[in-house]
Amino acid sequence: MTTVGIVTNAYEVGRLQRVIAALEAKPSVRVELFVEDTQVFVSERDCSRWDVCFTKGRGPIIQAQALAAEAAGVPTHNCAWAILVTNHRFLTSVLADTAGVPQPDYAFGYERDLQFPELIEKNTSVEFDGKFTPRIRSKVPESLGEGHQAYFQRAIHAAWEYKVHSVGETYRCFKQLPVAVNPNKMASRVAIPDEPLLLDYARRVKAATRLTVTSMDFLKEDEHFYLTDVNSAPNFNYMEDGASWLADWLVLQGRT
Repeated sequence: MTTVGIVTNAYEVGRLQRVIAALEAKPSVRVELFVEDTQVFVSERDCSRWDVCFTKGRGPIIQAQALAAEAAGVPTHNCAWAILVTNHRFLTSVLADTAGVPQPDYAFGYERDLQFPELIEKNTSVEFDGKFTPRIRSKVPESLGEGHQAYFQRAIHAAWEYKVHSVGETYRCFKQLPVAVNPNKMASRVAIPDEPLLLDYARRVKAATRLTVTSMDFLKEDEHFYLTDVNSAPNFNYMEDGASWLADWLVLQGRT
């Protein structure tokens, strides 16, 4: 019997139902759920009986449970360190820089101090800033007030947004209209052949952040790809076989 521990929160449970069903449909596989919002983190650390741990979510209790699983010798995807660092956009960007992955010019601080001609403002902490829709801001120095601290990227106006989904060492590439053009991103998403440069960048980011299950967004400008987002809790429901893709891989990661 292989026990798959899934560490998540109440919001993500609904998005995990297809993955859970795909796991439970397998012979000799059992799923144990730890839901951040409804369960108590206890010192007994009963996760030690898990064969593999999968996290979907970013909160501090999810990180703690992932850390407990790792301490018990359970292979954990994504690990506590990966969740922690990818919660913070500026830190993720710095790590991507160290990996040699091109990004739009970025900054953390006050809008009034930036020199980018046009800005995209994003939440600084993916987990703790709540729901935040990125917005393009035209920088007009004469009209700027004190503003507030945020994460900014230089705006890139591209015809397509490129997305790379990855589970372990397998990758899938897609393109879609940028969300700023069409908020219903799935309406235009299509699968594309593997793009070697995108896959190289994705591998570098994964190595720098220690993510094993992720999706990443890129924009293309002047024939160059630029990383714009890294997601440690991707939604695999957008792919017809996404749930089985993830479930099959997780079972193979179980300790023997």
